[in-house]
Amino acid sequence: MNIISSFSSVRMSVLCAFSALLMLSCQDNIEPENGKDDPGKPDDTEEPVESTDPALTSFTPLTGSNGAEVTLTGKNFGTDASAVKVYFIDTDLQTEKEATVVSVSDEEIKVTVPAGPGEECKIKVVIGETELVYDTLFDYVYQTVVSTLFGGAQTAAENPTGTFSFADAAFFGTFDNEHHTLVMGNDGCIYFALENSGKGGFGARRHNVYKADLNVQTITCIGNNVESWMSILPIAMDPKTNAIYGMRGDASEGKMAYYNGSEWDSEVVFTWDKKDNLGSGNGSACRAIAVRPSTGEIYFTAYGVLGVLDFNTKVAKNMGMIIEDLGTAGTFRTEPATGLVFDPNNDNILYISIADLGHIYKYTVGTQTCERVCGGYWDGYLSGYQDGELSGALLDHPGQICMDKNNNLYVADQYNCCIRKIDLTAGQITTLAGQKGMQGNTDGSLSDALFDDPTGIAVSSDGVVYVSERDNHGIRRIALE
Repeated sequence: MNIISSFSSVRMSVLCAFSALLMLSCQDNIEPENGKDDPGKPDDTEEPVESTDPALTSFTPLTGSNGAEVTLTGKNFGTDASAVKVYFIDTDLQTEKEATVVSVSDEEIKVTVPAGPGEECKIKVVIGETELVYDTLFDYVYQTVVSTLFGGAQTAAENPTGTFSFADAAFFGTFDNEHHTLVMGNDGCIYFALENSGKGGFGARRHNVYKADLNVQTITCIGNNVESWMSILPIAMDPKTNAIYGMRGDASEGKMAYYNGSEWDSEVVFTWDKKDNLGSGNGSACRAIAVRPSTGEIYFTAYGVLGVLDFNTKVAKNMGMIIEDLGTAGTFRTEPATGLVFDPNNDNILYISIADLGHIYKYTVGTQTCERVCGGYWDGYLSGYQDGELSGALLDHPGQICMDKNNNLYVADQYNCCIRKIDLTAGQITTLAGQKGMQGNTDGSLSDALFDDPTGIAVSSDGVVYVSERDNHGIRRIALE
């Protein structure tokens, strides 16, 4: 009995010791309630420290044009606008243009879109030494704008000679009212003539003729003091030979100027096959000239008579008075043309503008017939301003006209201070640029731009329109930026 009792007592002691060890082992695996093994260990439940580095979120709008405002959002931008730079990067060319930073706050940057950065752009933000780029692309929308090619408000004591840059261009002479023409050459150059005012007296005036090279941005005087008559020397170029013809104001007397590419002859004499209806003096002045591409014949008007000159024989055919709109008291209108242009797709068609009538005409060479394209009619003529269908269209003193290969005529609408576009296919006229009757010298969007008596106009093969104005002493450009 004592042995059994002693054994039971030992067994109980062992079990108690084992239980104690087991409890200690389990207790080691239990985490402290505060999650700490010791007072120095960080508390896992504390908030992490937020980064102070700049970060990007998004931007709006996702598309826009030059000058549009874009809002960039993110954080930690700071408030120092001078420390922030923003660039629009062309994804194709990898070229970048810097945007103008308007304002900066810690979570927002406002910028204006630079001109022509590319159709699809990345937006890069630089803050100090940190560069960040948004994942979303910005779609840039190119727009047609008016800009100054050269000249403008800057004037000179006399017309320059030699060769000079577009940036240095300053002229004394004006692009005189409806007598002035711009010529777009096949060589990528614009040709124009400026009167040297006051030289040569009232009758015999002289002009400087210039060549503006669009590729190298320079202007060269290719004719110094070319003789004209009155203040008139409209010029045209033969697209095959690049010869330049200047029809002097006294064209009814058979005088003109000619440039062969190296020198001028301002005393070229030609004869008329007949003198019917040819006036004399200022009333006979030639204000427009065009070369027919297929034949090289020179078309011009004098006192309402259409002349066709063969420069090789120096004989001009008198085609008669092609414009016969009845005026006051039943008399025929005899105003000379202020613009002549052949259809580039069919040079059997010649378009004619008559400033004093406010009309545009279409002349068919083969049939020698003429019809009015647009312009009001009341007691001979009705000038004014009206867009829309050609049947109701109004212009006010249309100067030179030009035409592109898409069947569009462009008109320097002088007294309306606008550039008008005539879509011959649709039979519609619209205002391309300028504001009716608002004179000025303002570049920018088509609706914001201002012109001051536009007189000369030309269009390039890629659709860029160039405009000269009577009082702005320069040439403007209308094109995609």
